[in-house]
Amino acid sequence: MPTYRALAIFRGLLFLGLLLNAAFFVPGLFAPRVLEGWFDFGITNTVHWLQNVSLLLIIVTAMYIPVMRDPFRYIFITYLAVGGRFAAGTLFLWGVWFMDYPQGVMTLALGDLTLSSVQAFVLYRVLQDGDPDAGWS
Repeated sequence: MPTYRALAIFRGLLFLGLLLNAAFFVPGLFAPRVLEGWFDFGITNTVHWLQNVSLLLIIVTAMYIPVMRDPFRYIFITYLAVGGRFAAGTLFLWGVWFMDYPQGVMTLALGDLTLSSVQAFVLYRVLQDGDPDAGWS
């Protein structure tokens, strides 16, 4: 009989991702110069790109909420939440290595790759345990 402990951990990891995203999009939207200083993005004349990215990140992060409630009901979004973070981390890492991204982006790459890898492992355990609401696990 599964204990569904992995499900609780997965929900916690999603909430951690939500908090990390908020730590980016709140200053990115309201104080982009501060965010540039935190991550060594370099000072640009176009801070609106950070505000635009922050707004998009808010929209992406909003999809975490239904997944935290019921990852089985919204299984596609569940995969997208984990896979999307991994894709972002891969893009950031690729950008630093091969596309002359600022070195500060490496922090984002390592954070996203680490968190998404842990989320993927825990999601695998969640799927093994099955849906607690299904009643036939």
